[in-house]
Order: sequence, then structure tokens, then C-alpha cells
Amino acid sequence: MRSDKKNCPAILHIIHGSFFGPFIEAARSYNSMLRATLPNHKIVTVFLKGSFNEEIEQYIESDEVLFLDASRHQLKGSQKALGHALREKYDKNAFNLCIAHRTKSTSFALRYFSCPVFSVHHAYGDYSKLMKRLFLRLYKSRITLIGVSQSVTNELRKRFPRWSSNHFETLYNRININQFELSLLNREQAREALGVDAQDWVIGHVGRLHPTKDQATLIKGFAKASVNLPENVKLLIAGNGSEENNLKELASQLKITKKIVFTGYLKHAKQYFKAFDCFVLSSLQETFGMVLLEAMAAEVPCIVSNCGGAVEVIGECGYIFTPRDSNNLSAHITKLFYEGGPCSPIQMRKRLSDNFSDEAAIKKFQNLLFKHDLIS
Repeated sequence: MRSDKKNCPAILHIIHGSFFGPFIEAARSYNSMLRATLPNHKIVTVFLKGSFNEEIEQYIESDEVLFLDASRHQLKGSQKALGHALREKYDKNAFNLCIAHRTKSTSFALRYFSCPVFSVHHAYGDYSKLMKRLFLRLYKSRITLIGVSQSVTNELRKRFPRWSSNHFETLYNRININQFELSLLNREQAREALGVDAQDWVIGHVGRLHPTKDQATLIKGFAKASVNLPENVKLLIAGNGSEENNLKELASQLKITKKIVFTGYLKHAKQYFKAFDCFVLSSLQETFGMVLLEAMAAEVPCIVSNCGGAVEVIGECGYIFTPRDSNNLSAHITKLFYEGGPCSPIQMRKRLSDNFSDEAAIKKFQNLLFKHDLIS
């Protein structure tokens, strides 16, 4: 703990687990916003799952970090043991505000502490079950539901149709543009690391190989576009998952195996984005699409399926195709190859800065605190 924060008012920040990459970044970004908007408050970050990790502790820049290392059974059950473990250190009135990610963290915060709770939701269907909705209604007076995109927020509104608009907010995920740019390998380095020839024109994709990501449509669309494109146009798919063998078999059936590079899992995939001439997101459903921020920050033109929050991210800075429509995707790949993307790198940078930068998020968050009487 930072010694200068011992007697300061405190904010509780609860993350579901320290083992899942996107939530580590969420912890960092929210702590960054909290430091900027409430500089005199101490931030206590709690990971419900996962054991102590010094690297994570340092990365998220919290004043205090607790790893409760809960079992699946503990999170599924009453959570009493976890509540008592935290309450041994902090009274129920110890915090002025709690930021809680997902439903487990939210229910934990509401049960054991008395402060207002900003409940951040990164997925659809978090309150599809009646019992979860009934539980949340018990604490209606101190809960604000925050979606990571307007698409998620709209789904939350449908779950609680009688709640006023004050209970719902949208706060986009964000990217530290300058920090991200420093982490990028240059084009030559990235291509060498990925085994891609310097003269190739590369369509990139990064993500879990899962049916919801629909890389099958990406491969089919690429195969159709390849007929009208030079031999040096390649598709690179980074990631692993349950669909890997099926996707490789599909590539074989379409006789384009030599045109596709499957890299498998890449620990630091985002540092390779400069290797791409184009980036395609082919998901059937996407609440946000952090990978699109990374592509835009690397100045890579994007083609995106009309799949929810991803369209909010890309705006007019990318081509949008109909999900599962490989012909539509093929046409956009061909257009991008011959005509380029729909906007310039300067326009992409402006979209990131205006909507998805740390600075933009801090301004939005400050307004949110003011709106809910948490700052004057």
C-alpha cells in the first residue's frame, strides 16, 4: 500500500479473475481513470479468482491489491467465506464507491458493502436469468449498470425495462495509444517473427478459434477473393481454440492451405499488427472488439462484420459486411486491396483519440461521477 494513502477515502475495485487477459487490462484502465478523477482516494483492487501475481500487481497500479484465490465452488455458492475474508480487512462502510466487473463481482459488492456500485458488463446475457434480476432489484437504489458498448447497454435496458435511464451508462473500453505504439514491432520485425514474406499482402485476424468468431466465413470469403487477387495475397490467423482443426480442414477443401498461415496462440499478439495490410473481424456477435482499437492504432485498415459493439468501434473507419456472408466479405477484401481503406491513418487516429483514448474515457467517467453525486 502507498503510505500516503493510508487515511484517505477508499474505492473498491472488484475483478472476477486475475487469470484472464482482458480483465487485467480493464483493471489497469479503470484504476487509471480513478486516479485521474479521484486523486485523493485510495484504490483497493480485489481479484476474486487467481493467486498472487507480482507482475499483475505492478501492472494495474492500484494502491492495494488482494488476490482471494476463490475456487469455482466458492464463487458459485453463497460467497460467505470470501465476504468474511474481505470484511476482516474492511468494514462494510469502508468504501465510497465500488467498481465491479461482471455479475459475480457485482453481487459480492452489493452483499458485503454499503457503497454505490458501478457494475461493468462486457458481455450479453449477464442478467438473462430471473433470479439474478430479482437479486439486483433488491439493491436498485445504489446500482448503476455500465455497458462497454451501447449495444451491451441496450441489452441491459431490456432486462430492466421499468428502471429509469439513470441506472444505465455506456463507457467504452479504451487504449493508451502512445503506449501501444511503443509496444509494436515494426513491419519488418513483425513479419520476420511471423514467418511472412516481405512482398506478401497480408490479411490479419487475431482471436479465439471458436464458432462465435466465425473464422469459417473469413476463410470462405478469402478463398473467393483470392480468385481476383495476386498470388502474394495471404491470410494470417493468430489464435487457438476448438475450431482449429475444422478451419484447417476447410482451408484444405478450398485448396488454399498454402495461402493461409495459422500461427497458433501468440502471447503478445498485439505487437505484430504492423505485419498486416488489412485486418478482418468476422464474429457473429461482439460486445466491443478491443482488437479493432489495436488494429486502428497500428494504422491497419479494417473489415468488420455487423455484429454489435464492433460496428460502434469502427464507425466510418472500416468496411462493414453482413455476418456469415462470405460473398459480401470477399467483395470488401477485393475493394480494400485495389482501392484502399475508407479513411486515412490520421482519421483513424482521431477516432481513437476522440472516443477510445484514456483521455476520452477519463472525461466521460468524470461526468459519470458528477451525474451520480460522487464528486462536486
